[in-house]
Amino acid sequence: MAFLRLEFRHLPASEEGQAFTLLGGGPRQTGLHGPNATGFEGPGYHFAILPEQASESPNPLRDETYKADFTRTVENGTLVFDIYYRPTDINSWGDRYFPGTELALTMMRAGTTERVLHAANNVFNWAVAGIGEGRAAEIVVIFEA
Repeated sequence: MAFLRLEFRHLPASEEGQAFTLLGGGPRQTGLHGPNATGFEGPGYHFAILPEQASESPNPLRDETYKADFTRTVENGTLVFDIYYRPTDINSWGDRYFPGTELALTMMRAGTTERVLHAANNVFNWAVAGIGEGRAAEIVVIFEA
């Protein structure tokens, strides 16, 4: 397993008490796909795949582990996600990920499909690379006051 702390500091006062859901993962049943933003629970299709695309997709069907809920609330201007995951080679999904990508994340306002965290080269995901099995990292995003 690997560990990642994703922390947002000095969020605007208007975000206090707001809930956000983190979605993402890797291609080997190691996803973080939570039910709050997507409505998914238990076995089914990957959150970015429509049922009619499933036979063309390298992404596996979700299993029971996809029931994990990664929804967190802004408290004192800070939003923190602590994530344990198995690093995987997400480049097998195609060239929309940078080499070495091990984890792909999207953050949405809870209960909506409004993306508030994604990569410029990929409207679905933000790529994390280079942490590796048995290691940890912290990414802190500080908003200007």
